[in-house]
Amino acid sequence: MPYRDQANQPAVIAACVAAGQGMLVALAPLILARLPVSIGGLGVAIAAGTIALMIAAPLWARLAGRVGLCRTLPSALTAYLLVQCAFVAFVLLAIAAPPGPAVVLTGLCLLRVLHGAAAAGIHPGCQLWATANTRSEDTLPALARVSAGANLGRGLGPAAVLLLLPLGEAAALLGLALVPAAALAMLFRYPPPGDVAASTAVARPATIGRRLLICLGLAAASAVVVGQTQYLLGPLLAWRDVLGSIDLASHTGPVAALLALATAVAVIIQLSLGRRARRPGRTLALGVGLLWLASLSLQWASSLPALTVSLCGLAAGMALIAPACLALALTGQSGADRAAVTGWFAVAYTGGYSVAFATAGIGFAVWAWLPLPGVLLAAAAAGLCACLLAIVFSCDRRAARAGHTLFSTGTSKP
Repeated sequence: MPYRDQANQPAVIAACVAAGQGMLVALAPLILARLPVSIGGLGVAIAAGTIALMIAAPLWARLAGRVGLCRTLPSALTAYLLVQCAFVAFVLLAIAAPPGPAVVLTGLCLLRVLHGAAAAGIHPGCQLWATANTRSEDTLPALARVSAGANLGRGLGPAAVLLLLPLGEAAALLGLALVPAAALAMLFRYPPPGDVAASTAVARPATIGRRLLICLGLAAASAVVVGQTQYLLGPLLAWRDVLGSIDLASHTGPVAALLALATAVAVIIQLSLGRRARRPGRTLALGVGLLWLASLSLQWASSLPALTVSLCGLAAGMALIAPACLALALTGQSGADRAAVTGWFAVAYTGGYSVAFATAGIGFAVWAWLPLPGVLLAAAAAGLCACLLAIVFSCDRRAARAGHTLFSTGTSKP
C-alpha cells in the first residue's frame, strides 16, 4: 500500500489528539483563574499525568503487539474521550460550585493520571499504523507524515480556543471533548489493520539492542534541547532587550508567534519528506547538524532575526530527527518488537521534555544564563549518539557483507 494512503488516516488522528492537548495548554490560564488551584498545584497535576504516560506507553505498545492495533487504538481513543468528558464536567461543576482547594487538586491529579494513561496509547499506535505493511524505504516519510499531523494539531489547538471563546467559556471547554470524539468517529469508519505484529522474519543483527538504546538516547537529548529552548524563549527576548522591553508579560505575543512559526517550519519539512527521503541515516545526520548549529547560534543571538533563525533551525532539526530516529530504530525489528519500540520512543520524548523543563527551572534559579550552556550540552549529547549510531550501523553492514555470525535469521528479542 502506498505510504500516503496508509499514513494519512493516523496522521489525522494524531492531529486531532494533539489539537486537544494544545487546547488544554491554551485553557490553562482560564482554569487557573476560575478554580481554586495554584500554579504549583497545576504543575503537580501535570507531572502526575506525565509519569502516568511514561508508565503506560510501553504497556499500550506491548498490548498492541499482542492483540492487534485494531483493538488497542480504539480502546485508547475511547478512554481518552471519556477522560476528556470527565475533565470538562469536573471543571464546569467546579466553576459553578467551587469546592475546596484540596478537592480540586485531587480531582485534577486523578484526571491527569487517567489522561496520561489513555493518551499514551494513541500516538505510538498511529506511528505503528502508518508503518504497518509498508516498504522499508517508505518508513521515514510515513512517520514524518504522522509527526507533521501531531505538530499541526498542536498549533491548531490554541487557534480553536480563540474561535470558541467568543461563544463562551463552556464552549471552549467542550471543545476538548469534541476533538477526540471526531477522531474516534473517523477511526470506526476507517479502522486500522487487525494485526500489526504479523510480519515475516527478518535478519536481526546482534547489535539491535544497543542500536535501540542509542536511538532512545538521541531522541531524549534532542527533546531536552527543544524543551529548554522553549523554557528560555521569553527570558531571552527580555534579557537581551530584543523587543526594547524587559517586561516578561509583554513578550507573550512574540513568544507565541515565534513558536507558531517554528511549528509551521516543522510541518512543512515533515510533509516534504516524500519518496526522495529514503535514507533515514542521512536525514538524521542533517537533523542533528541543524540542531547543533542552531543551539550554538542561540548562545549569541541578540536580535529578533537571529533568534528567529535559531528557533527555526531547532524546529527543522527536530522535524528531521523525530521520524528518522524512529525509522532507524525500527530497522531490523519485526512483529511485536516494532510496537514496543514506538512505546519506548514515547517514553524517551516525554522524559526528555520533562528533564528539560526541570533542569531549565533549576538552572534558572541558580543563575539566569545557566540553561543556555545546557542547551548546547544536550545538542552535543545528541551528536555523540548520532556518531555512535553511525558506528553501529557501519559494523552491521560490514558483518553482513562478510557473512559474519553477528546476524541471525530468527526473530528472538535482543
